[in-house]
Amino acid sequence: MSTAAIVSNNAPSVSATAKQPSFVRRLFANRGFRATSLRDIADEAQISKAALYYHFPNTAELSERVVIQSLDALVQRVAADVARAGTP
Repeated sequence: MSTAAIVSNNAPSVSATAKQPSFVRRLFANRGFRATSLRDIADEAQISKAALYYHFPNTAELSERVVIQSLDALVQRVAADVARAGTP
């Protein structure tokens, strides 16, 4: 996995969300936010810790990015479902 997959500044489309680093969410869910280090994330992404630190100086900033991407994807899915449903 590349750092680009983790650090995309663009609001993710539904298809881009599928490429989003779900492993970061999984690590936070399995180990807990406080117990997950940037080293753990870098190892899982198969990138250097320095490359990850370049984009995220701490896990809080990475967590914020993951939450925002997840919420953006949810909003997009809901909007698409509403658009498909039409008016009652």
